[in-house]
Amino acid sequence: MAQYIDSFPGREILIDGKKHLYFGGTAYLGLQTDAIFQNLFVDNLKKYGTNYGASRKSNLRMSIFGKAERYLADFVGAEDCVTVSSGYLAGQFVAQALNTKAHRFFYAPNTHSALYPIQTKCYTTFTALNIALREHLRSQPRKTPVVFLDAIDFSGCNYPDFNLLQLLPLNEVILVVDDSHGIGIIGKNGSGVFRILSRLPIKELLVCCSLGKGFGIQGGAVFGTKNRMSRLMETSFFGGSSRAAPAALQRFWMRKRSIRKKEYNYRTLSPYF
Repeated sequence: MAQYIDSFPGREILIDGKKHLYFGGTAYLGLQTDAIFQNLFVDNLKKYGTNYGASRKSNLRMSIFGKAERYLADFVGAEDCVTVSSGYLAGQFVAQALNTKAHRFFYAPNTHSALYPIQTKCYTTFTALNIALREHLRSQPRKTPVVFLDAIDFSGCNYPDFNLLQLLPLNEVILVVDDSHGIGIIGKNGSGVFRILSRLPIKELLVCCSLGKGFGIQGGAVFGTKNRMSRLMETSFFGGSSRAAPAALQRFWMRKRSIRKKEYNYRTLSPYF
């Protein structure tokens, strides 16, 4: 039964005047209601406004996008990064760009719908996925397989060891990973799974994610090689889609400056620890 509330849910919520413990949601670090985080965000809103709706391909461009993307790429250990307005859009961005005759899509068990360009189904087991992949490579070697999966799928199959993933012929696969539930929380200083997966012999690795769960801001990101990110930014999908609010991305750039100048202590540097 759905319950409607009028404020951001904390550990407790009021329903019909009665307190209930709340165990749902994805505000993993509670940043959305953190006073320090909110005050900094409000300051950024005064500088950048609540939103900036122009295309990033227009003749007037805000520098904060490139600065934040450079910081995020270094933070997760990727060559480059592209930001968009949500985690769902980030997944669709990658899936739509790779949905060509040169590729064949394969979905690991429990893959999130954000990575589906069209209605399709996941393989129910990694064994079935492995068999299908190898048969495809045998019969259609010129068509590169793209494997989609969630870094954290709540069944324990993937993060932290990715044991079942490593049984796949990764050296012949483009791997697309949704790290929405991991980035900001797991990995070195909350940098997610990119560094972990980049140690595997993968043909090409792309990681996409929401910035709203661990980082507490509305936005999404894609990580990968400079060449791939450049090609993604040349698409009409990127030129015509919404972008993350500049005020939100300013938080990442402020954190970089704060670390360099040592203006804040470890706790108040940013929301990412």
